[in-house]
Amino acid sequence: MGPSHRKKPQVEAAKVELAKAPPAHLQPTKKDPPVIAPAAPLQKKTDAAIAADSALKEKAAGCWKPIGIPACGPEEFQEIWQRIWEERSGTEKLSETMDRCIQVCERDDVDVAIPPPFQRAWKEIADNEFQEEMEPFYAERRERRQVHG
Repeated sequence: MGPSHRKKPQVEAAKVELAKAPPAHLQPTKKDPPVIAPAAPLQKKTDAAIAADSALKEKAAGCWKPIGIPACGPEEFQEIWQRIWEERSGTEKLSETMDRCIQVCERDDVDVAIPPPFQRAWKEIADNEFQEEMEPFYAERRERRQVHG
C-alpha cells in the first residue's frame, strides 16, 4: 500500500467538489451575459399531422358555428360542450343541447365556469326558438283580429 492508495480519497473528494460547482475561474461574473441554451431545432409537421390538426380544429369548430360565437371559456368547458354537441340527437333543439351543457357544468362534481358569451347565445337561441314555435299561434291571432276588427 503505497502513496497512490492514499491519494484515491483525495482524488475522489476533488471529483465530488468539481461536480458541485465549477472552479472559480469558470464561474460567471456579473459582467458575463447569461448563458442561454440553444433552441431546439424546429420540426416540420408532416402532411398527415397537419391534416389531423385541421380535422380536429374543424370538428371542434363544428359545435360553435351553430350558436354563432367563437370558442370561449376554459378548456374544460369547451371539452364538455364539444362532447355534448357530438352526443346530441337530431331532434333536440339547440337551446336544449346548450341547456344540458350548462347543467353539466353547474353540477357539484364538475363545477366549470360557463362563459358569458355562451350564456347570452343560449338565451338568444332559446328566445328565437320560442318565437318560431309560437309564430303559427300569433299568425292565427292576427288573422282573427283582421277579420273581426
